[in-house]
Amino acid sequence: MPGLGGGIGVIAGLAAALSAVVIACSDDASADPVAARRHLEAGALLHLQGRFSEAIAEYDLSIALFEGDQDAYFNRGLAEAGLRQFETAISDFDAAIRLLPAFAEAHYQRANAYDDLGQHERALADYDSAIEFAAPDARLTLVQRDRAIAQFKLNRQRQASNGGTDPMANNPKGYLERCTYYTRQGLTGRALEDCDAAVRLDPEDSRAFFARANAYVQAGEFRRAILDYDQAALLGYSGPHLYFNRGVSNAQVGRQVEAIQDFNRTLRLDPAYASAYGERAASLAVLGRYEAAERDVQRAVERGLDPNDLAEEIDGIRRLRERRMRDEAAR
Repeated sequence: MPGLGGGIGVIAGLAAALSAVVIACSDDASADPVAARRHLEAGALLHLQGRFSEAIAEYDLSIALFEGDQDAYFNRGLAEAGLRQFETAISDFDAAIRLLPAFAEAHYQRANAYDDLGQHERALADYDSAIEFAAPDARLTLVQRDRAIAQFKLNRQRQASNGGTDPMANNPKGYLERCTYYTRQGLTGRALEDCDAAVRLDPEDSRAFFARANAYVQAGEFRRAILDYDQAALLGYSGPHLYFNRGVSNAQVGRQVEAIQDFNRTLRLDPAYASAYGERAASLAVLGRYEAAERDVQRAVERGLDPNDLAEEIDGIRRLRERRMRDEAAR
C-alpha cells in the first residue's frame, strides 16, 4: 500500500537528502552520520528502482554507521515489506517510532504490515496513531479507507472464531463501518443493507444517514440520497462533504438552485474546495448564468483542479451559450 504522501512513502525525505546532507547529533564518537546519510541516499535510489535487496544492504551500512536516524530504519522497513518480510519490517518500524514517536508514516506502514499478517487489532491501533499524528495536508482518506478495511477483516475474523455468529449483531457502529467499506469497494447492495441496519439500530446517528446517502449516490438513487443527507444535517452532521454531496445529488435531479445553495455552503466551510467550484459552474450554466459559470471554472483551476476534469462543464457552458445566442438571433 502507498504511504500518506503516495509512492513508497517518505524514502528518507529523498529530495532533501539529495540536495543537502543532514548531520544529526550523536553521543557516539564512532558514529559517522555524514557517511551514513550517503548510504541512506544510495539505498533510497535503489529503492525507487524496486531493487529492495540492494537497498537493504545500503540501509544496513547506514545504520551500522549511525543508529540515530529514524529514516534509515523506516526505509529499510519499507524495503522489507516490499519483499513481504513483514515481521522484520515491523521491527524496523518499531525502531523508527522509538526514535520519533509521532512518525505518522511509520505508524501507517506498520499498520499495513500488521494487516498483511492478519493482526488486525494491532493494525487498527497504528492506523489511529497515523491519523492522530498526520499533517493537516496528508491524504487522511487513504488511511481511513485502510482502517475501515482492517476493521472489516477483524469483524470477519471474530465471526469465524465465534463459530459463524455475527459479531456485529446489535452493533450499529460495526454495520456503519462495514457499510463504508462496501461503498468504497463498489458493493452498493451490501452497503445499503448494512447502512439500513445501522440506521435501524441507532436512528439518532447522523453518520449512519450520511453513509447511507453516499451509498444511494453510488446506486444512482439521488432523491433518496438527498433525504438522507437532509436527515444527517438535522441530526447535527456538518462539514463540506455533506453539502457538496447533497449539491451533486440536487443537480442530478434538476434542482440547480438548491445545488448552488449547497455548493455555496461547501465553499463557506472550505474555500479551497476546488470540485465545488466546478460543480457550481455546471449548475450556473444550466441556469444561463454563463459569466458566473466561467468565473467558477477559473477558480476551480486556480485551486488545483485539472482542466481536463472540467472539460464536460466547459463544453456544456459553451454549448448552452451558443444555443442562447442562436435563439436570440432567431427572434
